[in-house]
Amino acid sequence: MRQCVTTLLLLLFPLLCHAQGSVGYSYDAAGNRISRTIILSRNMAKKQARAVKDKEYTDILSQRNISISPNPTKGMVKITITGLRESDDCAMSVYTLKGQTLKKLSVSGEVTTIDLSGQPDGIYLLDITINGEKTSWKIIKN
Repeated sequence: MRQCVTTLLLLLFPLLCHAQGSVGYSYDAAGNRISRTIILSRNMAKKQARAVKDKEYTDILSQRNISISPNPTKGMVKITITGLRESDDCAMSVYTLKGQTLKKLSVSGEVTTIDLSGQPDGIYLLDITINGEKTSWKIIKN
């Protein structure tokens, strides 16, 4: 009897353990791994998308706090640089993934809003430079 129960549990174990996703890898022609992608089920992807929606991202550059929200966005992206002084040399640029420059801004205030509503949905790159130090951000418009 004990052997039957053990066998039954071993057979049911894979059904009881439901993985939330799997991992896929991409390789270049030389066989080097170039990316890792987490593949989620449709339901799990929806739950994650809701959790990430309207999230604020932060970083520190040149001893200034930077926050960007919302990302992903429908069009308007708010960039707040806390502690920015008038003497600081601050500039922002928005690029497409192909490298085309969409906007270049010279920033003097702590809050800057970038309007991407006229652009198609996709991924854009935002470069922020403060006093010669640079950071890059990926902005998703959907």
